[in-house]
Amino acid sequence: MTSPSSADRPVSTFRQLALDIPLRPDSTFASWVGDAGAQLMQLATSPGTVVVRGAPCTGKTHLLQAACAAARADGRESMYVESLAGLTPAALDGLAAVTLLCVDGVSSVAGDAAWEEALFHLLNDVTARRHTVVLADPGRFVLKDLQSRLEAAAVVETDRLDDAGKIAVLIARAHTRGYVLSDEAARYLLSRHARDLASLLEVIEHIERLTLEKQRAVTIPLLRQALRVAEDES
Repeated sequence: MTSPSSADRPVSTFRQLALDIPLRPDSTFASWVGDAGAQLMQLATSPGTVVVRGAPCTGKTHLLQAACAAARADGRESMYVESLAGLTPAALDGLAAVTLLCVDGVSSVAGDAAWEEALFHLLNDVTARRHTVVLADPGRFVLKDLQSRLEAAAVVETDRLDDAGKIAVLIARAHTRGYVLSDEAARYLLSRHARDLASLLEVIEHIERLTLEKQRAVTIPLLRQALRVAEDES
């Protein structure tokens, strides 16, 4: 008797709970600044494989989580897998049954023969079911069939934001966090902190906590305090 493929096996409740990381409420397409969000929003509703590429800290995780959030809002099943590190290839069993599967940190298993074989079969199963899988920055693989499949996939490149774009992101993120960050305040942060977006967004979270604790609007002294907290935690 032939054993069923991973496309035929249901996703176990345990495995889904273990892999399906809660989505950040502010990781949405609406809060994305740039063209990549609209591109992925369209591709994530079509069957096939999508690869999201970009430099570190340019929003790949945001895009994957936004795709999952949009799918759920439309009533479609989705799963976000934060990382494959520390798992075994068996973790992929049955995941092709998910309508939209978004997998982060795929490059961590490149070069592992068992993982590459499992990923190749996953992509085949997703295609057979006419479902969608989105992979973040998978890198290059040794298995030629897998590498060829990824090279043929649709590609979304994260946007390279200038200062104006980063300021827009900071203001939008503050809005989703429930407070107002002025253009002047955003420029202040940009001029006094690491300029990568991930670090700046961490400061936005510190500002949120401070505004709640002190029950006051964003001021320059409060921004200085948030920056000190960020430096202490780095």
